[in-house]
Amino acid sequence: MNKSPQNLLFSWVGHADLHAFARLHGKHAADVERVTGKKLSTTKGAGPLATMLAATALSFDHIYLLTSDPDPVYARYAATIGKKASLQLTALRSPADYEDVYAATTKVLEEVARITAPGATQLYFNLSSGTPTMASIMVLLGNSRFPAKLLQAYGGAVEETRLPFKVDLFLPDLLDKSLQRFLDSGPQIGEAFNRISGNGSLITKAKHVAARFAQRDGSVLLVGETGVGKELFASAIHALSSRTGRTMVEINCAAIPESLQESILFGHRKGAFTGASDHYDGAFTQAHESTLFLDEVGELSPSTQAKLLRALQPSIGESTTSRTITPMGSPRPITVDVRIIAATNRNLAAMVRSGAFRRDLYHRLNQGLVYIPALRERRSDIPAVIDDLLQGINAEFFAKPGDARALSRDARSFISSYDWPGNVRQLRQVLLQAALLSDGEITRHHLRDSLADELAVDVPPAPQIPFGEDFVLADYLNDIELKAVTEAKRRSGGNKSAAARLLGLQDNRFLDSRLKAMRIDWESL
Repeated sequence: MNKSPQNLLFSWVGHADLHAFARLHGKHAADVERVTGKKLSTTKGAGPLATMLAATALSFDHIYLLTSDPDPVYARYAATIGKKASLQLTALRSPADYEDVYAATTKVLEEVARITAPGATQLYFNLSSGTPTMASIMVLLGNSRFPAKLLQAYGGAVEETRLPFKVDLFLPDLLDKSLQRFLDSGPQIGEAFNRISGNGSLITKAKHVAARFAQRDGSVLLVGETGVGKELFASAIHALSSRTGRTMVEINCAAIPESLQESILFGHRKGAFTGASDHYDGAFTQAHESTLFLDEVGELSPSTQAKLLRALQPSIGESTTSRTITPMGSPRPITVDVRIIAATNRNLAAMVRSGAFRRDLYHRLNQGLVYIPALRERRSDIPAVIDDLLQGINAEFFAKPGDARALSRDARSFISSYDWPGNVRQLRQVLLQAALLSDGEITRHHLRDSLADELAVDVPPAPQIPFGEDFVLADYLNDIELKAVTEAKRRSGGNKSAAARLLGLQDNRFLDSRLKAMRIDWESL
């Protein structure tokens, strides 16, 4: 027999709840007035939450009460709700700040999700307690990331609130629920990606695609700008693969001089060239029965590309990960079993068209493509990225009690508004410098000082519109659109779906429609 799902209720504790509590328990009146900053109201009733609990026929297995105030009066209030209630203390600077309330609410829901079985719970959100901002965030989360039934107490009765529209029509960057369910479907998946901060739709889609490809041994190509975390994705793919018990071998192709590329990849024998004083097992041999991560693969020379292609072509009847290589100076080839993950911040498709990168090697590497979005493309993730980076910096550099650094409100605002061309890697470096400059709280000024070189660069002048007798507005707008599409293709590594997302288009069909209207062929861009 199937067990009924657990009913879990989530509610902020509002001032109206506390005032009703104080009216019923007079000895707490002074504390409630001190905490709320208001004289005890004369409004009758048990308060929004208590009214709802008394009026509903629902039975809750647990009630999570959210507050950002550590005052003991909140614990006393929670005790009156019953043994099934627990107080959840959150980090909240303002009960009217949407960003703060969203982050605090999400954190509690994520923590509960980690200790409950997927599909075995029914969530309920109380909208009647707390500020309007808190209720709004509950509505959004209950109709997107954390599907829930929304309850309101009114006139002594309880009503379930239903929205007359779909939230994702208005908030396109909310999580696709099916992707999140996949990422949450097993502890090993969540653990593999726990170093990649954020849960917006773009980064979640990237995690979903990467997790799918990880289950098979085909080569994977990671595409994205410098600093987006391609090495973290490579590690996650390896951790989810059947090769997770062995160490992944990482090679930064951009850091190898052209003259040493063949030796580093395939190895050499003693005396193979001047300076080869001993045998050396190359990256392929070191990665036998494991994964080889080729970072910045677009930097390999044409001759090394040709040798890499030969290594990636398995013989007839052999597995797709069987690689035959010949170390420099060796009379005999050797066979190894290696899974390849490659990464690049360059547009390999454009390099193929220009002849700078081999087409056959590109297709051999691109058996599965993962586009990793830039930080500016997923601004909703920035608060989570900031918190994770700062936590790591504090643990590494400011571990003494009372020495930890914190971000001021204006610093968080500055970070969220800046484009971060170097992405997460640049943000971490700037945060570290700002932390070292500060004495405790990191302000906007500390961040600007750490970015002084970049901020000092002259802002390019606004484009001059070529008004005149030959000016045609439609042609001018088409030219702007063409430039945007071309840039989106470059940043996405030639992936049409990713380019469409960058352009704010729903899917490939909309992009194809625009290309057709401009009479432009995608491959010719």
